[in-house]
Amino acid sequence: MIRAAGTGAGTALAGTLLALASQHAYRGMVLADALSFVVAAVTVAVFVRAAPRPAHTPGGQAPNGVRQLLRNRPYLGLIGVNVVCNMCTVLLAVALPVYAVHGLHAPAWSVGAFLTLTTAVVATCTAEATRRVRRHTSRGGAMAWGGRLWAAWCAAAALAVLLPQGPVLIVYLTLIMLLWATAEMLHGPAANALSADAAPEGARGTYLAAFQYSFAAADMVTPGLFGVLYGVDQFMPWVVIGCLALTASTAIRPLERRLTSSTVTKSHVAQLTDGRPQETREAL
Repeated sequence: MIRAAGTGAGTALAGTLLALASQHAYRGMVLADALSFVVAAVTVAVFVRAAPRPAHTPGGQAPNGVRQLLRNRPYLGLIGVNVVCNMCTVLLAVALPVYAVHGLHAPAWSVGAFLTLTTAVVATCTAEATRRVRRHTSRGGAMAWGGRLWAAWCAAAALAVLLPQGPVLIVYLTLIMLLWATAEMLHGPAANALSADAAPEGARGTYLAAFQYSFAAADMVTPGLFGVLYGVDQFMPWVVIGCLALTASTAIRPLERRLTSSTVTKSHVAQLTDGRPQETREAL
């Protein structure tokens, strides 16, 4: 929720500054962005204290998180699914300004309004949406529904060219922005929770660090992919990303079952291992 709110707020602010068409605004935006990273780094260094890392696993061996991660195909699959889903998140900020203004000829002010709307909805409604969704489905199920809704969002965005310019188009785009926001609220918390639950205790830091690379990978891939596809046809980004989102939504449930069964098995083995010395002492 915090990540999505920050991304949306930054995108809305950047869109506002870019609309000014001022070199001073551009330079100020870049400088402010750089300073924000400095502030974040100082804040983490001063206020965040890392928990002590366990020297050994329950079996007595020093953990090697990277090797363990590379052998864990279900978790690598989860990372891959999250890359695809986060491409949909990044696509909003990358594609909306170009497609809405140049492809659909919507007014320039509408882009900032749409991004502000999605930011506000995600920031205020994610906690309640997560609580309600957890009553009806698992984390993988929530991620799957998020992928389906993103695919529907892509299809709806592609169909927007059939509408006439004016209020009807603005209302339609507003509604599909809510569709994107719903997908984001379903996917984000569930993906983070599943990644944490599926990470083994001795190597959890390594696993979660690798999972975070899925966000960076989406940030790097999506702008270039959108540029290439949009250069072919304005419909292509929506078709390709929508198909990828639909594929990810079908892959997540089998991955969740494998990750859950693996976690339960390892937890049971760890409990048995930890319990043996106590049982031996009791027997003696």
